[in-house]
Amino acid sequence: MNPFVSGTLPRAEPAAPYPLEPELERRLRGLTQLDVVARVAAGIAHDLNNVLTVIETYTGFVAEHPLEPSQRRDLEVAREAARRGAALTAHLLALSRPTTSETRSVDLNDLVLGLEGVLRRVLRSGLHLVVEAAGAPLPVRVDPTQIDQAILHLVLNARDATPDGGTVSLSLRNSVVGPGHPLSRKLGPGTYAVVVVRDTGVGMDAKTQARIFEPYFTTKPGDAAGLGLVLVEETARKFRGAVHVESTPNQGSEFSLYLPLATLAEPEHAGAKVSPTAPVVLVVDDDATVRAAIGRILTTRGYGVLEAADGAEAAQLASSYPGPIALVLCDLVMPGMGGRDAVERIRASKPEARVLFTSGYPFDRTHTVAAEAFVQKPFSPDELTKAVEHCLTQPHPTQTGPETAVVLLVDDEPALRSSLVRLLSECDVTTLTAKSSLHALQILGERHVDVVVSDQFMPGMDGVRLLETIRERFPRCTRILFTAHPSSDIVLEAVNRGGVHKVLVKSMHPIAIRDEIAYAAEAAHHARGGPPPTIRRPSRS
Repeated sequence: MNPFVSGTLPRAEPAAPYPLEPELERRLRGLTQLDVVARVAAGIAHDLNNVLTVIETYTGFVAEHPLEPSQRRDLEVAREAARRGAALTAHLLALSRPTTSETRSVDLNDLVLGLEGVLRRVLRSGLHLVVEAAGAPLPVRVDPTQIDQAILHLVLNARDATPDGGTVSLSLRNSVVGPGHPLSRKLGPGTYAVVVVRDTGVGMDAKTQARIFEPYFTTKPGDAAGLGLVLVEETARKFRGAVHVESTPNQGSEFSLYLPLATLAEPEHAGAKVSPTAPVVLVVDDDATVRAAIGRILTTRGYGVLEAADGAEAAQLASSYPGPIALVLCDLVMPGMGGRDAVERIRASKPEARVLFTSGYPFDRTHTVAAEAFVQKPFSPDELTKAVEHCLTQPHPTQTGPETAVVLLVDDEPALRSSLVRLLSECDVTTLTAKSSLHALQILGERHVDVVVSDQFMPGMDGVRLLETIRERFPRCTRILFTAHPSSDIVLEAVNRGGVHKVLVKSMHPIAIRDEIAYAAEAAHHARGGPPPTIRRPSRS
């Protein structure tokens, strides 16, 4: 039997370093540096968003009192500065790493005009930026941060294509796509909002245009990664749009980002409601000023407030508090015990408590448990109040978990996903599928999963990197690598980085694959209170 099918992985000595091609080595080094930058940026944003939350909160308190016109103007200047600070952290995070999508209806005019200041700062001297909004609203349903990032990539591309100075113009319009339109094969018929980025630079020939959306393809000297336009096209596709390019050598290029028109959401009325039942909220945050700000928001709205500086203190406070706790408002990332583990301990003594997670980090939606709410720092008093009210009015999520074990299958090949689902349909497990690593992380953020079975080679984040991420964020999840290439190097990497519990080979007999996955799922489910496995433990011989 293939040794990689065994429940105990063989011990192997690390392989000698394999010499990489210089180009591949340069790209890998660049990606590593980008990852470091992303981690630093996320940490800075977390701390800065805590500061901005306090500023936004206390200026909001002042705004509730009668003020002289000059005082109110001064206060609005301060509040606007805090909002600009929040926008800058969002742009910083957009540059470092894409976040989980949060779509809403926005006017593309407002989005682009709000980005104009950032765009002017990234252009070198000698380049003139012209921004022209459309004459009418252009409502689109998108994640504003991801569209900001896409537009920024297009402007940076235009900047790099205009090394000797010139003009970069950014204009907005609507366009009807129908028969004969250049994008009619990519887009359905209808009216689209269009962002056009035009430069007067070096332009491109047809051969270059045919390759610009290939990963790692670049005409730029130095350490350019060749991923900017790939991200732009992926973002457009994600929101049912497309990118069109026209270019002539020595005459410049024009990139048009098409997004389907939507309906603008009606603005909600400001103002907070005071709960007549005075429910108790447990506020858990390691930043004392943030706790104080949140506590004041909630007490002025009629809530009772308990405060804890970390997860352990929160669990102890919840255990000793004699009355019910309606809501736990908990920061996700704290020293020592994190927010997710703290909530599990709190619910051991207060199962009735609902949960509202908060954080200054941009990636934390992938940490939240199923059916729970999340509010991003910085937030205003009204935003927090609405989030709390919404959370308290929702049906209480079940705490018993699914009746059967849950398996998540991750593979970019639809036929393979379908065959595994069919195999596992014969077992008492719930099967979910994901077509990519990012899709898998989204599912893990939305519900509990007992076992993840991941392919190794997938576009974007590969299987080992995915399992490594799951090991960090969801350590209780059993991890299985499913590969057609069970080399010693891959197994060692999977064990050392991904902490895999098992490696399965695609050439195994289908029944053996089914039993291995089903047993692992039922064993994991049993470990958290489910029934014992009904599948006989697969042989290790």
